[in-house]
Amino acid sequence: MSVPHPVVLVPGLGGAAAEWDPVVDALGTAGVDRVVAVELPGHGSRRDEDFGWGSAQDAVRDAAAAVEEPVLLVGRGVGAHAAIAAARAAGSAGSAAGSAGSAGSAASSFEVAGVVALGIGTETLGWFVDSYRVSSAVSALLPDRGLGVGGLAGQTFAGRAGDGGAGRLTAAALDEVQAFDVRAALRDIPAPFVLVNGSRDRFRLQERALLAASGSGRLQRVRGAVFADRLDHHAEVAEILAAAAG
Repeated sequence: MSVPHPVVLVPGLGGAAAEWDPVVDALGTAGVDRVVAVELPGHGSRRDEDFGWGSAQDAVRDAAAAVEEPVLLVGRGVGAHAAIAAARAAGSAGSAAGSAGSAGSAASSFEVAGVVALGIGTETLGWFVDSYRVSSAVSALLPDRGLGVGGLAGQTFAGRAGDGGAGRLTAAALDEVQAFDVRAALRDIPAPFVLVNGSRDRFRLQERALLAASGSGRLQRVRGAVFADRLDHHAEVAEILAAAAG
């Protein structure tokens, strides 16, 4: 019986690494015990930092590279976009290191065993990003500098009050997220791709286009879930991830 690949989990915008705790527990029960949950800048324990699209990808890349073997990258919402972007960059870095013999490039790269994206079904998340753009602008004017807004966001999008938060999301970073070309990135990733959406996710018009772009993609639907909003249906998610890791 093969040993499951290590799994790197990336939360959604406004969530936190802790949103994955029930999934991590369920994966352990299923025999997948090498799991790392990434904390994005501007969220959870890193909420005092500014969220940046580049630094979000760095957080994913650093966690994956530290494992030192092929990993399954998993993300939700914007976290899925960051995982896809990091997987694409890993492939590019590996090719550059192989052709140029650069030890530095090789050290900063990692190998992708597969990518699982939850709660994405459109090429951009403009509707979602714009809501955070407004929230970020308003929170700066509040007496508590947005702590209340952050707690509400964590409760809504992560399902755990106080774990996430709107963080300090700059307009430039949100513009970069919105401009990210998901289909182009998927075309550059040779690893298997699994798209996991809930039956109640509202924006799924480009599911088939994303699967076609990956070339090796497959879709799994979880009944009753709304992964674009929050991570729930933990047992079903863990079952899907355990199969992908194995």
